[in-house]
Amino acid sequence: YRPSTTNTDALPAVGGDDGTETQQYEASLVFLPKIAPWQMRADVGVWQNQGSVTNSYNGIRGGFDISLRGMGLVATAAKIKPNAPGVIGTSDSQEETSYSLGANYSSDSYSIGVAYVKSEQPRSSSVAGSDTIDKVFLGLSIPVGPSVEFLASLFHVRSEDEGGLSNSGVAFVSGINVGF
Repeated sequence: YRPSTTNTDALPAVGGDDGTETQQYEASLVFLPKIAPWQMRADVGVWQNQGSVTNSYNGIRGGFDISLRGMGLVATAAKIKPNAPGVIGTSDSQEETSYSLGANYSSDSYSIGVAYVKSEQPRSSSVAGSDTIDKVFLGLSIPVGPSVEFLASLFHVRSEDEGGLSNSGVAFVSGINVGF
């Protein structure tokens, strides 16, 4: 829960056209079963922003992570919906659907992982389509000494707006991580 930040004893000015403040309510549940040799985690969370018409929305997010002997799989999904029906189908809408999938492998000599993320935001109902973004990540970690590892990541990102304009790009980032 995030309370009002206004220095007053009055009720927060949230909701409706006159809302000037935002309160946020959140709840999460995490499940961590112990089933050797598996390592698992599952979670679900819900939240609600209550503020002005364009800043009032609710969401739900869930995911799981499962691994066995250095191999892992992770997946998440999230949905955000506006609270005010008059905002749906406008450029002020917070509506969004996202999901991600990933896999990784770790050994004593290296770790490697790949992930895919997709997010879609329907905007104006007067224009067909949605704003979308797709991301693919590939990462590598190689220990090169005590508390020192070489890191490398390759990214590809593609975005497209509801009008059909698109952009895409590729990036390669590398570096050294030193732990203390």
